[in-house]
Amino acid sequence: RQLEQLLRKHRGRDLRLGREHERERDLAGPRRQLLRQRLRRRAGRLHQHHRDRLPPPDDRRRRGDPLRRERQFRVGPYDSVYTYGSIDIDGSSTGVTFTSAESSPAAGDWKGLYFGQGHRSGNSQVTGLTIEYAGANGKGCVYLYNANTVYFDEITVQDCDNHGLYANDDSYPSIEDSTFQDNADNGIYVYALSDAGTPSFTGNTLTNNGDYPIRLEAGTISELSDDSTYTGNGTDYVVVDGGELDSSAETFRALDVDYLVQGDVTLSGTVDIESGVTLYIDNGVRWNLEGTLTVSGTSSDEVLFTSAQSTPAAGDWEGLRTQTSSAVLSMEYATVEYGGASMNGTIYCYRASSITLDNVAVDYSDSYGLYYYSSLCSSSKWTLSSMSYTGNTYGEKNW
Repeated sequence: RQLEQLLRKHRGRDLRLGREHERERDLAGPRRQLLRQRLRRRAGRLHQHHRDRLPPPDDRRRRGDPLRRERQFRVGPYDSVYTYGSIDIDGSSTGVTFTSAESSPAAGDWKGLYFGQGHRSGNSQVTGLTIEYAGANGKGCVYLYNANTVYFDEITVQDCDNHGLYANDDSYPSIEDSTFQDNADNGIYVYALSDAGTPSFTGNTLTNNGDYPIRLEAGTISELSDDSTYTGNGTDYVVVDGGELDSSAETFRALDVDYLVQGDVTLSGTVDIESGVTLYIDNGVRWNLEGTLTVSGTSSDEVLFTSAQSTPAAGDWEGLRTQTSSAVLSMEYATVEYGGASMNGTIYCYRASSITLDNVAVDYSDSYGLYYYSSLCSSSKWTLSSMSYTGNTYGEKNW
């Protein structure tokens, strides 16, 4: 009896639900028709809104026009494009542009393209990208922080409110066939690296930047290619912030601009300086030789170590100092001048394996031109030929 009562109760509820479903089905057709009408009216309004925003027909880009195929992304004020993983931007055939969303764009409108951190951006590939009017992050249009290796090919970075590309804390950009122009500070600035990787720079144009074309640490100097253009900037020097050159083959190449060395340099590997190189050296800077330094000037194209001061004077920088018993210094057709600060000689031997100087001029030292400290670096370690000395405070040498 109880079971029959339960069945009658549920049967009645099912009948009521059935009648409700029938009413809903009867209303469904008119509701769908009303919804379609509303959607059509809304779509028409949106279509007219976007048509009003289109440029005149003559200004529109047509299929087949390269500009038509270009992908352009407009970024709002103080926004960024962040990349915490690996990204592939391929504008090799169509072009990709990241630019300001402002009607009258200006440097610093938005922050920039950011790669970081914890090596997760490593192996990102960026090709054919133009990035402009950024730099509100205080770093650069392109900012790499702890990003490992990021590959850039045929990119253009321009009109940035500070550096074109700024990379630090173990970020190793590989930059080829790219242009950095019209940026307020340096075209490229790379620093705070470890031995975990090496940046590279090949076939680039760095011009019309407010400060220097490129600024980097001594340990990456070999990566600068002589097929790049570094001229036409606020100050046309490759800036070397100091650091250690510790590999087996480091080279200061003859570029279309000179070098400005702004920090102490330690040479513990094998370093070559090509003929025609000029090194302007900042106040108080010392070159510490623990490995091998070969300076390869020629009679028609000498190497010059000199003061970075606009009015140079004796003692502006310290000089070249050999520090270990394995240190080797070999120089020919070179001039070393305006050194001798805080040392007893512009070329100072504390310890060395050998020092060979051929057709070398040592001028305007604030102490001796050449100086050896003790029997660990006595005159027997030196081989001198065709030397010249001018204006050294204490004379040519201390023996």
